[in-house]
Amino acid sequence: MGLFDRFKKLVVGNSSETLPTQPPVDIKKHSQPMQQHGITTQVIHNIPTEVAELMWFFDGPMKNLDAETEEPSGISFRLPVKKASAPTRMGYWPSYHKMSPTERYSYLNWLTNVDQPIDIGYVFVFFYGLERMIATPKHDAAVKMIHRLKEHHNESGSFSSYSDEALAYAALLYHDPTPLQYIRGTNTSMLILSKAAFDHRLTADEIMSSSRGFGWDNTRYIKNEHELFEHNLLFCLQNLYKQDYYPIPNQLDQVPRTQLHLANLSIATDERVIDLGIIDGYHWTTTMRIPKRIDIPDFSQSKIISRDIQQLLKIAHEKTKEDLAKMRKNGERPKAAAKKPSRKKRINPDTGYPLSTEKAIACARELYKSTIAVHPQQLTGNPDYDEEMRIVDHVLPHYRLGDLHYKLGEWKEAETEWISILDLMGALAAEKLAIMYHKQHRYKDEMEILSAGMKVSQRSKVYPIPDKFADRLIAASEFYVKHSTEDESETFHSSSGHKNSPGGEAEEVEHSWDQ
Repeated sequence: MGLFDRFKKLVVGNSSETLPTQPPVDIKKHSQPMQQHGITTQVIHNIPTEVAELMWFFDGPMKNLDAETEEPSGISFRLPVKKASAPTRMGYWPSYHKMSPTERYSYLNWLTNVDQPIDIGYVFVFFYGLERMIATPKHDAAVKMIHRLKEHHNESGSFSSYSDEALAYAALLYHDPTPLQYIRGTNTSMLILSKAAFDHRLTADEIMSSSRGFGWDNTRYIKNEHELFEHNLLFCLQNLYKQDYYPIPNQLDQVPRTQLHLANLSIATDERVIDLGIIDGYHWTTTMRIPKRIDIPDFSQSKIISRDIQQLLKIAHEKTKEDLAKMRKNGERPKAAAKKPSRKKRINPDTGYPLSTEKAIACARELYKSTIAVHPQQLTGNPDYDEEMRIVDHVLPHYRLGDLHYKLGEWKEAETEWISILDLMGALAAEKLAIMYHKQHRYKDEMEILSAGMKVSQRSKVYPIPDKFADRLIAASEFYVKHSTEDESETFHSSSGHKNSPGGEAEEVEHSWDQ
């Protein structure tokens, strides 16, 4: 049985989802009578049919979404659009609804040629819709479009990763390995799955680029002596397998599972109850929505494959080491430089907290300056959008200033800034504070700040819950339980009045519990 056959049999996921029917879209036919929508109709009229047929609409003749559907790429002709000279940079978790009128124009104009370079946020908005389209009869066209986006927008590691997982999801849903041929990222499990489905081999270059995924951490020669290492690895392959590649075996041992996460948080979200345990005599729980996740076998963790690849890399490493020693002896290479002594940790003498590098501090300072130099967003007349922009305009200066204080070793000041925006920024501000609290051994504070941030983000359209945040909270809770005797938590207050203290009770307005 081949590896992809095992993938189809072992995968845990819903491969029998309802496939909504969707009629073909003739965008030029529909756009003609819609002059009342002005500039939106004019721009959409120029979008190629192969792109338009993969778009989602909340209203108009091309409507294919219900108003209740939370689809970030969904277009409404009721939202204002204003011409723009150049695209602006998008923030986290972008959507067509949250865009400004000029950003909507830039997005629609980009859709007339999705190959042209643009900020990756705009690409993500279209990609969200393609993920949803995978579960429709247009899945083949969606897969090809994802491949096209990957070919022309490969500068973002995040997009590369999410698009690879969407392709694996499509392969799973239809038991068809074809989408796997477009996988291009650095995820070792995805790489093996893709290669096993087609040419059943790993090249020397693929082994080297994915070496860490196979548990090989000594990559010094791979980075600094790439050609020599590749030459020796090819020699090993020829010697051991009589060919210049590693043949992926069909028969493998049991492997652990890994999870795929779709980027579009509106697709098949579920509610998950997180048990935080007994704290101060109360049983704490919280509920959050999580994105669609699919478990698949992680073939990169196969003992057989890992053993084979590590053996190849070890032999190539030793051979490269010997070759370099001979070359230096013969004067063909300069002698290896003595190891530099490790740099002493920089400490702020006034606070005792760590100092970042001068480069990191300068970067944080410039980010803060550029943030406060931006004028507040002009009112558009759309109450929801104007309120969201008001929140962004308020929190970003505090977020950047907190980061600058943190890098300067001024942790108390950083805490003040991040706490002040916790009730608006939620999980993003909480994550910054949690990192700092953990380093201060404030383990209960770490757990509770993450819980408080999650509650804010659960109801926030501007700063929703990030991917894997629930796992982060669970890990912090488990760590606190195991290290409660070492805890050095202090009191913290958010602007809405949420507080915690080592010996106090949690306020009911912020948490739900049963005694």
